[in-house]
Amino acid sequence: MSKRGKIIALLTSVCICLSLFLTCVLAFNSATLNVTSTINFNPDGAFVRVIGQIYRGTTENLTDEDKLLEEDRPSYDDSENPSYSFKGFSYEPISDTDDTPDGSAPKELDAWNIGALEFGTNENQEIERFIKYEIKFRNYGENTVIVRLTGMPTQVEGITMEYNRDTTIPIEPDSEETFIAIIELTDVRKELSNETFDFYVSMRKEGTPNPTFTYTYAVSNGVIAPVVPGEDETEPTSFEILESVKLYNGDTEISLVSDEGSFEVEDGSILMFVKITTVQNSRYKMFLNVSQYNYDSGNGPSIRIYDSTGKMVMGAYGSGNNITLDDPHIVNGR
Repeated sequence: MSKRGKIIALLTSVCICLSLFLTCVLAFNSATLNVTSTINFNPDGAFVRVIGQIYRGTTENLTDEDKLLEEDRPSYDDSENPSYSFKGFSYEPISDTDDTPDGSAPKELDAWNIGALEFGTNENQEIERFIKYEIKFRNYGENTVIVRLTGMPTQVEGITMEYNRDTTIPIEPDSEETFIAIIELTDVRKELSNETFDFYVSMRKEGTPNPTFTYTYAVSNGVIAPVVPGEDETEPTSFEILESVKLYNGDTEISLVSDEGSFEVEDGSILMFVKITTVQNSRYKMFLNVSQYNYDSGNGPSIRIYDSTGKMVMGAYGSGNNITLDDPHIVNGR
């Protein structure tokens, strides 16, 4: 290749690299993590101090310099009393400078409302693609305390998450343990919005049984709207929605074998619906049956789950050729 040809090839390569770089930067301008995080605590008789902090930076090795401050909060965040740092007690401390319990009985611990989070760029225009949740638990009681953290989504397209979605931490008396969860933006082209990153934290003395609650469910085949005005609505026969959708508590399937029933779940459990892709015939049959009838909006085949107070907390719905699943539900008996 001639010298002139080499120069042209080099300039072409530089232009391509610059184009790719600008494409990524421009794409990142719309890639924000617009989430609302809340951490709820249930101390259940334990004497625990909780200190929390949110960090953001360009690497996962985040330091005090990467702490998020209130001036870093996005302008669109309108949540009530949000904070990127937290200090709370399941007891009354002696004073503002002495965290030792004052001798009174344990009490409720307020929730930590983190508010909105987003990825950003630093002063060098480097993408701050890492966000870290840090929660420190100190046990001021005379018994070992079992801390259980559950929650956060299983996966979100465009980011990776390093944490155990169901973590149990024993804390000895007069000791401190730290929980850390790190999320990383892996696709700057992906716009992330309306995601919820919540934790539920239960804290109980070792040997104290975890509370259980009775949840109920109801399966409906849906209601067919009248094709001719004035005719009565009718209810179809089974659509085998139970063969297309399964309910899980963590990794354990909950048996739903009839049109209605109940099941027991522990405090902090994560309930989620899963589509059963291996049952293609039943799913296809259900899709055909759903499609051939005239349903009122929202009145197709469904499974609805209700908590111990009777409030509906999640559902799975058949509509046309699709099955829609609600987000996972964390059992919060607080």
